[in-house]
Amino acid sequence: METIAKAFDRVGISHLLCYEISDRDGDGPKEKGLQETETFLSSGRQGHVGLHASFTVGDDLLTRAVALAQRHNTGLHVHVAEDALDQESCLKRYNKRVVERYTEAGVLDLPKSILAHCIHLDAAEKNLIRRSDVYVVQNTESNLNNNVGVTGYADLSAHLMLGTD
Repeated sequence: METIAKAFDRVGISHLLCYEISDRDGDGPKEKGLQETETFLSSGRQGHVGLHASFTVGDDLLTRAVALAQRHNTGLHVHVAEDALDQESCLKRYNKRVVERYTEAGVLDLPKSILAHCIHLDAAEKNLIRRSDVYVVQNTESNLNNNVGVTGYADLSAHLMLGTD
C-alpha cells in the first residue's frame, strides 16, 4: 500500500487506500494482509481496512478487521451482497443475512466504513444501513459487467458515492 500511496503522492492524487483481505487463500495471505494494513495505518497514512465479500471472510478475520479499524479510527471497505450467493452463504453459515452479520460485528458502528454494491438486501438490512452513518458505494458498471443485478440506492443511505469497484 505504501508504494501505491507514494506514487499517488508524487503525482498529486489524493487517495484512500486499502488492501482487500479474505480467507480465500489461507492463513498466510490473511495474516500478511492484516500486517500490511496495520503497518500502513500505523505510519499515519489515511486508509481503510479492506475485506472481500462476507462469504470469503470468517468470524476471526471480521473481528480482527473491525478491531484494527477501531484502533486507527477508520472504517472498513467491504463488498456487501454484490451477488445473491453472498446472502445464501451467510444464511447457511451464520444463520443471518450479510448486513445483520456486519452490524453485530460492529462494521456499521464505524462511520467511515464503505459498503460496496449492496444489491441483494432486504428491507431490514436497508433499514440497518439507513440508521448508520456508513457510506454506500454504487458500482453500476461493475455490477452490470458481472451480471449480478442493479438496485435502487436513493433510500439506502444519506452517504452515497459512485464507484467502479
